[in-house]
Amino acid sequence: MTHKPYFTTLFICLCLGAIVVSCKKNQHDVAAVNDNPQQFENKIAFAKSLAKALTKKTVRELIKGEAVKQIDKDYDVLYQMVKDNQVEPNKTLADYLSGEAGSTTFTSMVDDKLPLITIFVPRLKNFSADDWDTDNQIPIVGVRNEEDIKAGKKMLAFDAQGNQYEMAYNSKPDRPIVIVKTNERVEVLDGPTATTRSAIASTILYEKKGKAFYFRYPDFDGRNVPPYQPASKQEATENSQPNAREAAVESYCFRTTDYARYDFRAQYAFEHNITCARDYIYYGIDPANGVNQGPFNSNYAEFITSVRINDMATRDRLVDDMTDGNMEFDLTFFFIQDKTGVNSLKKGFSLVTDELFITDAQNPAPNPKAYTLSAPVEIIPFDMQKYGDTWKIAVYEYDPGTTSSYTSTMTSTYGGNFTVSGTIQKVGLSFGGSATETHTQTVTTTVTGTSDDLLDALHTYCDPILIEKGASSAFPCGWSTGGRPPRGGWGRNYEVSTGKVSFSIETRARF
Repeated sequence: MTHKPYFTTLFICLCLGAIVVSCKKNQHDVAAVNDNPQQFENKIAFAKSLAKALTKKTVRELIKGEAVKQIDKDYDVLYQMVKDNQVEPNKTLADYLSGEAGSTTFTSMVDDKLPLITIFVPRLKNFSADDWDTDNQIPIVGVRNEEDIKAGKKMLAFDAQGNQYEMAYNSKPDRPIVIVKTNERVEVLDGPTATTRSAIASTILYEKKGKAFYFRYPDFDGRNVPPYQPASKQEATENSQPNAREAAVESYCFRTTDYARYDFRAQYAFEHNITCARDYIYYGIDPANGVNQGPFNSNYAEFITSVRINDMATRDRLVDDMTDGNMEFDLTFFFIQDKTGVNSLKKGFSLVTDELFITDAQNPAPNPKAYTLSAPVEIIPFDMQKYGDTWKIAVYEYDPGTTSSYTSTMTSTYGGNFTVSGTIQKVGLSFGGSATETHTQTVTTTVTGTSDDLLDALHTYCDPILIEKGASSAFPCGWSTGGRPPRGGWGRNYEVSTGKVSFSIETRARF
């Protein structure tokens, strides 16, 4: 089987010797975001036309019907995908909006200048895509402006009569509203070559007139999973869809889940007290059974399996914008390779904001809970000979905008316990008592000006995977209503933390 390269090479700024692991961040150089004045005026023109069009019930039904599909795991309607849908005989949505705009160039302006324009339906107390009463609820239209968010300004909104309103981004209105914004989960290539199209082939959402619209990360693709349903909806369909999206928390206690879910090699290493579990998983090293060396097994890799927001302050910071929708987490992994260079790999996934904290009879104050990803996100195999013992992870909650960069340092320690002839084998657990050497590099992280910086974390080779196992009858935290403890007992996993957010990174079989 042929695999794509795991990462692209970064510019190498520095290589220094060091004694300890360091992770020092230099000051950001944040550039302006992407909503220049003309682009913002284009969005306003679109919003005003949409506000008028939403007086027509068939337009409201179209937007509601598309939003609840959650094709990008949020209540987003990518305009380019629905503009040719008919809203009345021989009249498409694009025709209708162009007519309301009173401009013969409106459609070409939107196609050329706003290819990722999206209509987002937020979840409010008395209005959402799921509960939208299209007979009676005619929403106004807000315009998300990344530059205004950064500057602390209010959002502009318009009704069908052209009246303008100002609303705080961090306050949910009492009246129905939909939001016009740039899609955070989809990107577009105009006239992709065969090579560039091949690189995004597995994530392409839509193609038309030489443009390819594709998901930024595979986890954003919601087309083949049941749409997320709020708790009230889930209860009604619990029996027919017991595993809907499979992204709900598996228990009330973060880091605690069904023991059987862990890879059998991780279970074995934990149960046999192998001090560096990855040595058993990747190299088969099992000193208690006389196996003290082995070759690298690339059929295993590191996977992100769950995420947890550490505290209410971080949670409040991340959900202070009602136009944002579900969260987009972007992670950049940095690796010092072969002691001399730095490589990076970007990964991302969607988080349902409502599922990150729990409030109920057992937890009257909101408590953080682990969010299990609908599918584990594969990183790469942890080859200790290549990368040493440490990876660095830069974490952001993504918002679109002009990119800027900052530099920081990372250090990884290399051991000498690898054979040099024939098939390379690792000898002994961890560094095997061999001499070690540390290598430090400067790395460059690229981020948009409006993304939320959630700081950095270090993932080290001998971090545990499992840290506790218990019997099903002795589960310490209780189980969700209608649930039951796992028959095979429960397990508690180790987390990698930035201080603001934490991740479970597990070693699992890749195939």
